[in-house]
Amino acid sequence: MSEQIRDQEGEQNDSITQNSQKISRLQLMDRVQLVIAVCAILISGASFYATYLQAQAESLQVKAATWPNLQFSSGNVDDETGRYLVSMQLANRGVGPANIRWFRMRWGEVQSNNINEILDACCLADQAEAEAPTSRRITTSFTENLVLGAGEELLIVKIDPEFNHEDMVAKSNRMRFELLMGACYCSLLDTCYVTNFIEDPVEVPICPDPPDDVSLL
Repeated sequence: MSEQIRDQEGEQNDSITQNSQKISRLQLMDRVQLVIAVCAILISGASFYATYLQAQAESLQVKAATWPNLQFSSGNVDDETGRYLVSMQLANRGVGPANIRWFRMRWGEVQSNNINEILDACCLADQAEAEAPTSRRITTSFTENLVLGAGEELLIVKIDPEFNHEDMVAKSNRMRFELLMGACYCSLLDTCYVTNFIEDPVEVPICPDPPDDVSLL
């Protein structure tokens, strides 16, 4: 009888041991599965972040490849002939087209997108010219709502002393150093920039309306 009891106790102990081992294996498997799941999440997150960084890099590359850079320049010598001649122009020194939404010039209290209005304010030779504006012979261009390709230039005004009063030409030559300007232009990707042609252009979401005073840009 005592031997039967011992045998039963031994069987019970073996059963308990086996159950404990099964539970330990199950717990180990659960832990392994948890570690695998966590690793999968980490790998997925790392893959997503790498894809995000790649997309950002590609976006920056495209942005750089379409970047316009609008600049202003002026001079008083004809590059082709070497003659005295007052000129002002815009140039796109970037690598992509510049969509010029607006361009403003300011001299004194007068602000306009029309160079003739600036010349009327600053540079009339005398009362005779004021009474006969048709005597003025200058070359001008529209400077707004147009696309200027990379490397292209746009003539704002050309004033030839041969066809205009020398006093008016001299005043125009001085005025080009006193002229304040502002513009907003966009790239092909509709990335827009506001510039005062002195400091670096500032990127903006969309072009704002032209300010009443470009000297505040």
